Amino acid sequence: MKLSARIIQRPDFAKTMRQIDFGTAVGLTKTAKQGQEAVVSSLRSTFTLRGNWFEQRNKFGIKITPAKKDKLQAEVKTAADWLEPHEEGKDKRGQDGRLVVPTDQVRRNKRMIIPRGQRPKGLAGKAFILETKKGPVLAQRLMKGKRKGLIILYGLEKTVKIKKRSTFHEPIKKVVKSNLKDNIRTGIAMAFATAR
Repeated sequence: MKLSARIIQRPDFAKTMRQIDFGTAVGLTKTAKQGQEAVVSSLRSTFTLRGNWFEQRNKFGIKITPAKKDKLQAEVKTAADWLEPHEEGKDKRGQDGRLVVPTDQVRRNKRMIIPRGQRPKGLAGKAFILETKKGPVLAQRLMKGKRKGLIILYGLEKTVKIKKRSTFHEPIKKVVKSNLKDNIRTGIAMAFATAR
């Protein structure tokens, strides 16, 4: 007579799928965070950033929406609509027909921000439109100081060509291409290792 014992445990497919979904959500969220970091890094290396508008906690910040087990998608987003022309490299047109483009004669503070008094609205009554061969400009006549005389503060342009410099989509695409598979694999392994 032969002795035998069979040990059978049927796999709990529902539990297995929950762990896979949880691990996938972890991997997607990690990739979104890496994409967020890549966007901020790209913004810093491409533009002169003034203030901290790009931080997650701010209205126009680079934010993420994490993935969930029941919603397997993570998102990197921003309300900073001024980045869009740079993403696509298109012409920018003025709302009232003219764009005001500052020259190097406009005074800026230490953080390279134009103070309110040097902005076009702040110059009301002090500056005037001057027609030149290259088109209209906003000029000011200074009577004292080192800059005494006529200075050109702003060019008044119909359109300005914005050079294509993707600081949002391209950095995220690179992160997804290089990290997504590994992040999901690691997330699923962690989900099974910590399963109860």
